[in-house]
This record gives sequence, C-alpha cells and structure tokens, in this order.
Amino acid sequence: MKNTSIYRAPLEDIRFVIWQQNQTEEWLESYCPWLNRALVDQILQEAADFAELTLSASYQQADKQECWLDPAGKVHVPESYGTLLVSFREEWGDRLKSREQGGLGLPPLIMYAVLEMFMGAHPSFMTYVGFNEPALQLLNRFGSPQQRETYGPPLAEYRWTSCLCITEADAGSDLSRISAQAERQPDGRYLITGEKRFISAGMHSLTENMVWFVLARIKNAPAGVLGLSCFIIPRFDNGQDNQVRCSEVVQKMGLKGCANTHLRFGEHGNCYGYLMGEKENIGLVQLLSMMTPARISTGIYALGMASSAYLNALNYAHHRVQGKQFNRAMSAQAPSLPIIDHPDVQRMLSEMKALTEGCRALLGKLGVAETHYLQAKKLDNSQVAEKQLAFFELLTPLVKAYCSNKAWVVAENAIQVLGGNGYLTKYPVEQYARDCKILSIWEGTNHIQAQFLLRDKLGMGLRDTHGLQELHQRLLTFTEQAKMHTELKEMAEQLEQSTILLDSSLREIGEYVLRGQMLSVPACANILMEMVAEVIIAWCLLEAASSASGCNDIRVREGKLSTANYFIGTSLPMTIAKAHQVRYLLQSGSVSNAAFARNEVDV
Repeated sequence: MKNTSIYRAPLEDIRFVIWQQNQTEEWLESYCPWLNRALVDQILQEAADFAELTLSASYQQADKQECWLDPAGKVHVPESYGTLLVSFREEWGDRLKSREQGGLGLPPLIMYAVLEMFMGAHPSFMTYVGFNEPALQLLNRFGSPQQRETYGPPLAEYRWTSCLCITEADAGSDLSRISAQAERQPDGRYLITGEKRFISAGMHSLTENMVWFVLARIKNAPAGVLGLSCFIIPRFDNGQDNQVRCSEVVQKMGLKGCANTHLRFGEHGNCYGYLMGEKENIGLVQLLSMMTPARISTGIYALGMASSAYLNALNYAHHRVQGKQFNRAMSAQAPSLPIIDHPDVQRMLSEMKALTEGCRALLGKLGVAETHYLQAKKLDNSQVAEKQLAFFELLTPLVKAYCSNKAWVVAENAIQVLGGNGYLTKYPVEQYARDCKILSIWEGTNHIQAQFLLRDKLGMGLRDTHGLQELHQRLLTFTEQAKMHTELKEMAEQLEQSTILLDSSLREIGEYVLRGQMLSVPACANILMEMVAEVIIAWCLLEAASSASGCNDIRVREGKLSTANYFIGTSLPMTIAKAHQVRYLLQSGSVSNAAFARNEVDV
C-alpha cells in the first residue's frame, strides 16, 4: 500500500539502531524482563501507525488554522486537537508511563524512538502533552506527599496538562533578572504576581485543568538566582479560578498550532501558588533537573522533523522527472531522468541521510548510556554509574544543539530538492523548516549549550573531565577494532586524526584560559561543539557500517557503508578548517574587535 501520509516513519533505521547497532536484545530482558524483541517491534510498529495515520493527518491543517486569542481572553487552538488528545490519551497515555505507574516501562532508547515518531508527525500538538512526564518526575523528586497526591494522577492520566514557566520579558537566559513575586500567606499558600512570556502550550481548554511550574522570587529573598523558588500554580484551584490570564498569543514563524503565550499571574485577582516541596530558594536547583529531559526532547523533535523532511525529499526525487544526464544535456535524443539520478541531488540527499541517521545513532548512544546508568545505580555499582552518567551528560548538549542545528540544514536541503514545489505549502518540507527553526533557541540557545559543553563537560581545555575520558576510551577501543577491517581502516584512521585535531584545539583553548585571556574563549564554543559532535557522528556512522557488515540485506550493508564514507569524506575533514577557526578567534582576542562592532553599533 502506498504511503500517503505527510509524515514518514523511519522504522527500518530505528530498528537498526536498536537491535543491530546497540545490541539491545543482549540486555533488554535482564534490565526489562517484561519486554522482549517481538513486543518492542510491535510497539514501534503501532507507534509508527499512530504517527502516520492519526497525528500526521492534521499537521498541515493545524499550521493554517493557527492559535489565537479572542477578546474574552480565551485561547483557541486548531480544531483537531481535542480529538487528537482523546486518541493520544486512550492509545498511548497509559503505555508511556513508567512500570511503577502501570505503563510499559520503556527503556530510554526505545522511548526516544517512539517520541521521535510522535514529535516528527505533529510537533505542535505534542507540545501540549510533552511536559506531563517531566512534570511527574519533578513532583516525584521534589514535591511534598500532598503535592504528589494532588497533581500526580491527573497529569499521569493526561486529564490535566502542564507547562514550565521561567522566561520573562527582561529575563531570558539571565535568570537573575526574574521579577515574578511570591508572598507567603498565613495559610501556607503564596500570593503570586508577575508575568511569563514565550510559554509553549501555555493556555488552552483541551483539558479540565492546567498546572504551571513557575520560577519566582519570594518577598525579601536573596537577590540573584539563589533567591528563586519554584511554585505549583493550578489554573483552577479546588474548583476556583486562580486568576491566571493570557494577554497575548504570539504570531510566529512556525509551530503555529502551538499556543505560545504571555501569561499574567494575579493581575485581576488573587493568584495562589504552592511552594514545591515546601522549600524556599532552591527553585533553580529543582527546575535544573528538568533542563536535561527538556534538552533531550528538543533534540528528538529536531530528529523527527528532519528525518521526515529527508524521506519526503527522497520520495519526491524518485518520482520527479526533470533534466538530462549532465554529459548529454544538449542531446535531443537523451531521455529526461528522475532527479535522484542527478549528482548534485544525490549529494544533498546523501548529506541529509548522513545527518539524520547520525543524529539518530547519537540519540541511541544517549539512550543506552542512560539505561546503563539507571541500572548501575539500581545495583549500587557506583563506578559504572559514574562513567555512564559522565558520558550521558557529555552527549546531552550535543543532542540538543547539534541535532537542532542540523534539522534546519536538512529541511533547507529538502526544500532545495523539491525546487519550486519545496517552497509551496502543498508540500510539507517548507513547514518542517519553519517548525524546526525554533529548536536552536528553545531550552537555552545552542550557543549557550556550546558554552556549557566547553566549560562544564570539556573542562575548558584544562583537564580531561570524566566525560571526555570516557569518550576517548570508547573512541580508542572502537577505532582499534575498526582498523582491523579493510573496508573500514581508512575511515577509522581519519576519525583518529580528527580526534587528535579536536584535542589540540581544546589544549589551545586551555592555554588561553591559563593566561587569563578568557574573553576570546566563548567565541570558540560553538565551533568546538560542532567538532565534538562531528567526531561522534562519524564514530556513530562508522559503527553502523561495522554493525551492518554481517547483515543479510545487501541494501542495508552497502547503504550504511556508503553513508559513513560520505560523512567521513565530506564533513569530517572540516575539523581541520574548524581548528584553524578556533586558533584565529583565540589569537584575534575577541570578535568584538571587528570593525562592525566598533563602528556600526549605533546604526
């Protein structure tokens, strides 16, 4: 049967990453004895069907309807979302829960795969239900018993939805400037006043209630981030309107089905919040625990959209007949060809394939590291837990930043492959481009992610952090094995050389830090992030080629080998240029010395 869905589920590659590349079957039944390969494959197939047949059906329609705010203050969302929420709740609400909550208890690697399909099929809709599971984790870790009892069940059952509220007009990345206020009342509640902006899915009427987790400052609390507390604010508190209002639904480039809201707390009446865990001034610590799943989700959103953009472009290239073979372009007798036969289209598709499969394999490594960490922690094996956690934390900012950066590249290429049709709303690739662009800004911009990676996970080039040590050990083990195989040897040697260049650039940064020349370092962070990511993506793709070498399907064997060759031959050599970029930026002192910064700042 021909696939007519807008979204195209990459089920074959998802299964390859799970079963071949990560050998999940070897540990699945010992870690999750209630699961087996047949059951997981069934779950993945059902997730793909739900993504393609249910979620994807209104993807383009929701973009055209867009969210809006009426004069009475009601937020309107696309018409299909009410029905979608019912379907999601009935078909997947229970299944996505943890084992303890009565769900399937999927390990991270498999959960990531399911979410990739859902988030890729209808990213705007998934913002309405996407924070429920992180909210439950937050409640279970920091909430009081009464808070867990009150808010846990309706969130777990998707009868209520939840949002994280941090950003303010004058407090984006600088949380020390947060001005939302809380004042303790005699009954233990807190009176909340203030505003929050850019809150995704921040107001709607799809569910009977909503819960906001709000970062605010208690009256007379210390200045700066150390004086921030986290409050649980229900939209309806014991059946009463809790005076949270939406003053604006912003008009934006993409994700138009997601109501991005400006919320006002307590402007027209008393708004009450409940202090998370009944502990003051630790709100940032509490909410930082949410940053990791939020960043991972951003990477999953990116991969889901990028993968479908690529598969849509691939399908189009097979069927679109245009132009003749390059060396016969002037021949009247030469037949016109499907555009997939043109070398430059093949180049674009090869890049898109390498990026999407590489990012999926990167997420696979993250999921396996998280699984092994949780298992080691459960078994009280601190040595293994420490190594797995360090590797997991090294990969997390890469998943967020690199995947979201490259989703934009993939979507742009998809538009180019479709040519003029790619610019039309009739085809989904232009929407993928608009929808994925926000991901490089969400949950801490990618430049902030890069600085975090350089400072906290790469030790500013001054020391080998635990994560860096673990990466080096894994790369060394793999490349030594890969060099023993004739068809992988040359690529493994290129990977080694790029790793050496990366280490050299890190040492150069460390030397500038030691000399106290810190201001030039942040300008290098994004380039370093790309270097680290591309070394790991090259490793992932080469590992995939190695894993496929024993596969009976020649198409899979040759495809994985060709993809690794392409990325290592075209993208990995850029580490040389990036090493030169790092050196230039360090030696120039700071890009702020550039003429435009000195002479054109007041234009």
